[in-house]
Amino acid sequence: FFFSSRRRHTRFLPVSWARRCVQETDRAFCFDKLGKFSQAEEDYKIALEFQPDNVHVLHHLGSLIEKSGTQRLDEALSFFERVLQLDQSYAPSYNGRGLVWDKMQKFDAALKDFPKAISLDPVSYTHLTLPTIYSVQISVVAGSLKK
Repeated sequence: FFFSSRRRHTRFLPVSWARRCVQETDRAFCFDKLGKFSQAEEDYKIALEFQPDNVHVLHHLGSLIEKSGTQRLDEALSFFERVLQLDQSYAPSYNGRGLVWDKMQKFDAALKDFPKAISLDPVSYTHLTLPTIYSVQISVVAGSLKK
């Protein structure tokens, strides 16, 4: 049985730890898609209590925080870096970290991560990442012209 005092109400659920992690992750994903970001973040963090090295959950939590604005970019970056410490071939986190670097205006770092995402998963990231790479390159050129 699982007891959670982090919820608005307490629950007892007869499930295994792994299944509980999947349940929290699935629900967090749904909350994210519904725009209920604080609830999604809470569920992702609960899922991490069950599987702290789950790269899928760590990545989605980093993505959720990255989308929330510029105030928590360092936190999002730490989640992506944790994923890449655990699995250097996890393409979504290279893309996510590149987006964070772009928002932080650290374009050189972003331009290293986006091609890495493409090289690891060309089918998923070529159409998503190439326009971002061009946008970052334009930002770099525009910044150098202002100097």
